[in-house]
Amino acid sequence: MILAFVVGSNYTFAQTDPIPWDEFRPAVSSFDGFDITGSYRYFDDRYEDDRTSSSVGNLKFHYKNFRDGPESGYSIDVQTKINTYGDFELDYTGGGHSSFKQYYEPGEDFFYYGGLNMGISSAYDGESVMASIGLGQGRFYDATPLGQAVEIERKLQEIGGITRNFGREFILNLATELTRIIDDEETLSERTERIASYIEENSPGQPELGIESTLAIRDILEVQPRRRNFGWEIKAGIGYPIIVPGNMNREVSVVGEASYGVPINRTSQLNASAQLSTPFQNFGDVFNMGLQAELHHILDEDITLGASAGYNLMNDGIDTHNSWNIGGNAEFDLRRNLSLIVSSEITNSSSYEEATFDFSTSFSYKVF
Repeated sequence: MILAFVVGSNYTFAQTDPIPWDEFRPAVSSFDGFDITGSYRYFDDRYEDDRTSSSVGNLKFHYKNFRDGPESGYSIDVQTKINTYGDFELDYTGGGHSSFKQYYEPGEDFFYYGGLNMGISSAYDGESVMASIGLGQGRFYDATPLGQAVEIERKLQEIGGITRNFGREFILNLATELTRIIDDEETLSERTERIASYIEENSPGQPELGIESTLAIRDILEVQPRRRNFGWEIKAGIGYPIIVPGNMNREVSVVGEASYGVPINRTSQLNASAQLSTPFQNFGDVFNMGLQAELHHILDEDITLGASAGYNLMNDGIDTHNSWNIGGNAEFDLRRNLSLIVSSEITNSSSYEEATFDFSTSFSYKVF
């Protein structure tokens, strides 16, 4: 599924001027968002007799905040889910992670980091907290303003507001200006006027934008854009469970993680990551390894398609188990910051009698 999307995206890329994703290096990348999702989920379990198959309704709260600057960066990601079943039985799960990193030199890619991973569930006796510290290299840049700049150019060309391309240099300059207005406390009208004036005064040909063009810019700035990122990061360190549920053992582990993100073109974003952990006491004999990839493709202004795939390999000291999953989703924008999401996922494991199937429909509202 992912390969099909990539082939389609590369075809689109060949028809348009290359977008300078790798040339956009904002001094500060930041994001702050909170959304609420309510969904209905049908789950076909791993057993042939369907003993644990279920229909579930749930409500999920998700908050994410990150900032990365020349000298340091941090990230916070927290989500809580409340589930209800046919007999009105309730349960809950929650989790989050936070991390802080300090670069050795401003603007460089080498850093040291510390982080916490937390989890809580009504199915377990107590919560879990894992602390980690280590070293890393790499940096991610928020390319969302560049995507907005390209979208503004496309829309103005479509309605006849401009008669020539902005060009690579001005696209990068416009993206930088869009980055600045994110941090400024201005109203939507003030931001719209600021960008329209910037285009009239600095773009090739210095066009005079009419009301239709100004409203088109306003529409783009008003909608919460899909996040774009560009870069890579590798981390290695040690982790220790500060709090564990019940009577589980505490062990110091070696942990490692690699991640990569790239906008394939104006409409597609690819993200991939890998994780590895193994305890010091049983180094290499006991381990857990995971691989994930996801692709988002904007089909048109109101529809976004997604595909994902994952693989996990683990050894508990006795047996080796593996599992995989593939999924897809379609997101339909119903109105500003409100969307309908239809998704499905198939998961299989060496310990399953049969593959599981998960289907859900959700309404998601982006609070900010």
